[in-house]
Amino acid sequence: MKDINIKVIPKMRYPTCGDYWETDDSLEIRVLKQDCDDYEILVAIHELIEFYLTRKRGIPESTIMDYDLAWENRDDKVDEPGNQDDCPYKKEHRFSENVERLLAEELGVNWFKYEKDLKI
Repeated sequence: MKDINIKVIPKMRYPTCGDYWETDDSLEIRVLKQDCDDYEILVAIHELIEFYLTRKRGIPESTIMDYDLAWENRDDKVDEPGNQDDCPYKKEHRFSENVERLLAEELGVNWFKYEKDLKI
């Protein structure tokens, strides 16, 4: 397994709160700086799980990135790319969100407040 580098940063490369990609030596996960540490760990865990599931199932990161960037210009877009019906990683995104919700409950984070407050 490669090294996993998780960093909280002030600005993302496109409108999102979490991002991931592989290099030759590592998995890079980036989380947009939030007002709450719990929010940052929830996003990081979501990204880690989503990455691993998509890799395990052969969905290239380039496919994910291309979809996410194109999604920004859609007229029919829903709340986020991973929830769109035609999303190539919808199953992996939804599973990751389920784990994220379980962790939020364990941390005492109100899911609806979290969704409302999360910076993108």
